Amino acid sequence: GCRMSLDAQQELKALSDKKRSSRAFEFMAPECLFRPELANKSGSGVANAIEHLLKCEYAHASVHYRDRQGELEGSPGAVAARGAPTEAQEHAKWHVRDLLSHIVLLGGSTRAKGFKERVAHEIGSMDLVSR
Repeated sequence: GCRMSLDAQQELKALSDKKRSSRAFEFMAPECLFRPELANKSGSGVANAIEHLLKCEYAHASVHYRDRQGELEGSPGAVAARGAPTEAQEHAKWHVRDLLSHIVLLGGSTRAKGFKERVAHEIGSMDLVSR
């Protein structure tokens, strides 16, 4: 059956030529979920879609928290805190970590062996809060 690989290109290189043609489909077909260009499709893939959503949530949570707390860009507290994480940024990081702990994988393709591990690997390499 199909399975996910943490590094499909590396795994493909490790196979001998004879095994490459018969076994490549096992992990290259599900790899298209993360790299749609392999199937000549446009789109962002699973990991990029998750990253985009979480970055948007981080930005939204930060702005929403600032608005709730009445922080103004020119206020003395905001000016003094530049360069250091603000309370709003810390709240937004907490919000993103909370969202990460609630990801649910559903559907037939997500049942491929190693899919959960691949998603975790991809999320672990994301820099969700840099600017």
